[in-house]
Amino acid sequence: MFGHVEAWQNSEQTAVGYSAQNNICKSVLYYWLKKYRIAHETPCDNTNRFIALELPTSSPVFQGANLIIEVSLPGGACVKIYQPVEASFIRSIIY
Repeated sequence: MFGHVEAWQNSEQTAVGYSAQNNICKSVLYYWLKKYRIAHETPCDNTNRFIALELPTSSPVFQGANLIIEVSLPGGACVKIYQPVEASFIRSIIY
């Protein structure tokens, strides 16, 4: 199954085109892609996906505002955090 994923990624074809040419259902190809990504995922650490954020003392966070972090996601979802949390917590709710 991973052979098909790798062949498709190297083919420059769309998923629909590759699937039709190889008699594979497009949804099966996407399922295999998901499994492929999981199998080839490297362990995540804070240096890969997060950067240190230093706020100046004049920031609204330090002027009595309750909102600490707001993250806008591509799908339109917004995550608002109102208390200090570990980066691992943020990662767990975003990914």
